[in-house]
Amino acid sequence: MKYTSNEIDYMLFRNDLELYERINNIVKLRIDTIDEDRLSILLGRLLDLNTNISMYSKMLKSKEMYI
Repeated sequence: MKYTSNEIDYMLFRNDLELYERINNIVKLRIDTIDEDRLSILLGRLLDLNTNISMYSKMLKSKEMYI
């Protein structure tokens, strides 16, 4: 099956959003038991995902302005 670039962008966005939610829940539930190195990695990944999600959201908003 072939996908358009918009479909691929959306699939990647959904994956990023789902991963963000999963990592965020892990951090919330286990913040006191996660070792510092792992917590640092998880928080760094959350920041990366947040950037990706924000960029996708901005792209959607700019597209909506032209519709």
